[in-house]
Amino acid sequence: MPRQKNRGNSKRVHQDFHLSTGDAFSLAHDSSEAEDFLQDACLSLLGSGASWERSYLFATIRNRFIDRYRLIGFWRMLECTSLCT
Repeated sequence: MPRQKNRGNSKRVHQDFHLSTGDAFSLAHDSSEAEDFLQDACLSLLGSGASWERSYLFATIRNRFIDRYRLIGFWRMLECTSLCT
């Protein structure tokens, strides 16, 4: 019986992962960046031992997206201040 339970859980994780690929693309509008967000999110979930529920995976992808664009904004600000001085 445990194999059937694992098989169902594996199928759900696969479906959530597939849907999360679309979620990442809807944020990034670029397939390469979307794959990066998804990979970063998966590595984070694996490292923390967190849940693989779709809502949690999406929140992690969204946080990676926000972090990336904060970092880009920070570097642009540094470039501007170094050019302006």
